[in-house]
Amino acid sequence: MKIVTPKYYKDFKCIGSACRHNCCIGWEIDIDPDTMVKYKGVDGVLGERLDTSIDNEGGCPHFILGENERCPFLNKSNLCDIISALGEGYLCEICNAHPRFKNYFSDRVEIGLGLCCEEACRITLANREPFSLVAEENGEPCGDISEYEKELITYRDKVISVITDRSRSVEDRINSISTLNLPYLTIDKWAKYLMSLEIMSEEWRELLKKAEKKSMPLTHYGYERELESLMAYFVYRYMTSENCDGKNSTVIAFSVLCSRIITTLWSVFAQNSEEIIEICRLFSQEIEYSVENVEAIFDMIEEYNEI
Repeated sequence: MKIVTPKYYKDFKCIGSACRHNCCIGWEIDIDPDTMVKYKGVDGVLGERLDTSIDNEGGCPHFILGENERCPFLNKSNLCDIISALGEGYLCEICNAHPRFKNYFSDRVEIGLGLCCEEACRITLANREPFSLVAEENGEPCGDISEYEKELITYRDKVISVITDRSRSVEDRINSISTLNLPYLTIDKWAKYLMSLEIMSEEWRELLKKAEKKSMPLTHYGYERELESLMAYFVYRYMTSENCDGKNSTVIAFSVLCSRIITTLWSVFAQNSEEIIEICRLFSQEIEYSVENVEAIFDMIEEYNEI
């Protein structure tokens, strides 16, 4: 089985207590069946804590969040008591994987870093080389890649090669890959549209309120390399995902749109590199990590173009 990742993927490492937006705060943490079996085998005080900290009612078991929506095993130093006591092997699947995403094929798994993590943002945006992928064999058996999968991956890689062709202007590259039109031309109108979607944090709401007062076109204003990196990231993440099967033109429009909105928000509101990272992280948290919001944007693009 091939394991495919962006070249910069190997540079990622959780920064733990140094993270300003801990992923153990504010997120419902589901527990997969295999990890539940492990937790039920834990004895002593920690076993009792696990037993009383997990909600088994309804659907998938999950941790009962405490004050300020903190995971019950996130201690005062913002470190995980489960890791401290039992090791990373006792993390549930979602904790072990975050902020990674995976797309599955017959002969490979493609893995990337989601931008809702500030360190993933930092690594993605700091990468100065054109986006590229590396593949390794992990020794596990796999099937034969289908012709459809092969064509999809080939097309995806071709789109990324255009996006990363620095011999051409960014606008020329965008025009080369884009076949669909977008309805709104200025950031204030896009901010108003995004305000109509599901919003999870007041920080995002306040940023959009400010953006509603700025009637400027979507652009990159000096963030050409970062715009390139973002477009490549979105195409890599979504074009080969199960939910976007057969929606290549929509994925490209979505990728261009998201990247332009982020760089425009930087141009207006970011004063330093950390604010750039924070705007990117906020956008990803609010849009990418809401299935409803991603679907709404896809539907809007398709309805506008009558696909």
